[in-house]
Amino acid sequence: MELFNDSMAKPSQSAEKPVLLAISHGVYSAIPDKKRAIQNMFCLILVVAIALSMNSNSWYVVSEYEERGEEERSFEIRIGLSEIEQFEYEKEENGIIDIKQSKITISECVDDMDDEGPCSDFEPQGIIMLVILWVSLISLLLVLVTSTYSGLKPVGGEFWEEQILDYRKWIFRVSSLLLLVGSITYAVMVKIRLDTDEISDDLDFGFGITWWLMLAVSIAYCVFVYFDQIKSLVDKIRDN
Repeated sequence: MELFNDSMAKPSQSAEKPVLLAISHGVYSAIPDKKRAIQNMFCLILVVAIALSMNSNSWYVVSEYEERGEEERSFEIRIGLSEIEQFEYEKEENGIIDIKQSKITISECVDDMDDEGPCSDFEPQGIIMLVILWVSLISLLLVLVTSTYSGLKPVGGEFWEEQILDYRKWIFRVSSLLLLVGSITYAVMVKIRLDTDEISDDLDFGFGITWWLMLAVSIAYCVFVYFDQIKSLVDKIRDN
């Protein structure tokens, strides 16, 4: 009986792995155009990232934190592409917490300060970055719409079989470079226009999480789009 049980157990264990491989292979092979599916997935991630970054006010942050015994006080200014948010947090010895929050558009802030001060320092690069993000967002949405349409409805003809592929290729190339150049341009213009000597030494300041994420996403996007060219360049450097 032991030999019988062992002999019955072995085939079931050896058959487990091929079954799982067959299932995974079946799912993967069910995707008709795997490269286009990966492109569309990356495109969707970019659309979400761009939409979030356009509405985020964490492109540049100025903050201060002070603690005296049981008293705490923090102050933070979050600068976005079109708005500025200000947060104040204060905790007294008796445990009472006071939180204040205010928001103003950069254009209103510039008008109130007569084109002087830090608001005017962030207005032009915010406008440039917004234009770049809108162009990239619309272009990527067109890619997703055409891909969805061609997937739901059988299409044919020269446009769908040849021209649309060229359009997709150039949209990916241009939008990837736009995002990377835009992120770098924003940082350069901030460094040039913002006089950090006027900022108090007690304040911490620098690029916010949104700028760093957009820079990382744009670099990953460029690597994804120009992977073959980058790989060819690396191979040439190694050969030389």
